[in-house]
Amino acid sequence: MPPSVVSIVGARQATGTARFKDILPSPTYQQIKMHRRVLGHLSSVYCVVFDRTGRRIFTGSDDCLVKIWSTDDGRLLATLRGHAAEISDLAVNYENTLIASASCDKVIRVWCLRTSAPVIVLQGHSASITSIQFSPAATGTIRYMASTGADGTVCFWKWHSESMKFSDRPFKFIERSRPGVQISTSSFSCGVWAQSTVSETSGEARLHVQNK
Repeated sequence: MPPSVVSIVGARQATGTARFKDILPSPTYQQIKMHRRVLGHLSSVYCVVFDRTGRRIFTGSDDCLVKIWSTDDGRLLATLRGHAAEISDLAVNYENTLIASASCDKVIRVWCLRTSAPVIVLQGHSASITSIQFSPAATGTIRYMASTGADGTVCFWKWHSESMKFSDRPFKFIERSRPGVQISTSSFSCGVWAQSTVSETSGEARLHVQNK
């Protein structure tokens, strides 16, 4: 039996080895049809992610809300509130137990996927948060989550997979080497962390790759 799209995408995120043509071969892409169109936010939607099973979709919007939808019928399962500005990024951890949301209000909020209850509110940036990622690497029960911001800072947040408790004091890496530079996006592999910086003044973009 061929692997599902969910398992292939999961492998790509964990190892970076899956190819796009393996995820969506040309014949499959040609047969894609709209499954459902849902109107559920009051304003623009900026980010969309699936959970690790492909059964739920998470959307983040300009209305400061995160919403959880069923992929089977498009039904709204839950609405997560608390942010004071637009949602800039979303991430689901590899155990499929948590969802984290980043916002232009400089705050990260983490919720339990089983109960939709808030887990923690994290504050480590002095400007809008531009991206958030869970690391695929694991050492026992210790896990890491990373966030990047328009302040030129990367925050690495340590947490425990069993208790789901986060350290509220991140390890910080400051990238702002000159005025006007902000970190726009980031990505993990099992052994490497990559980030992209953009200059607000010149528009120059740079990619930085580092060992974790």
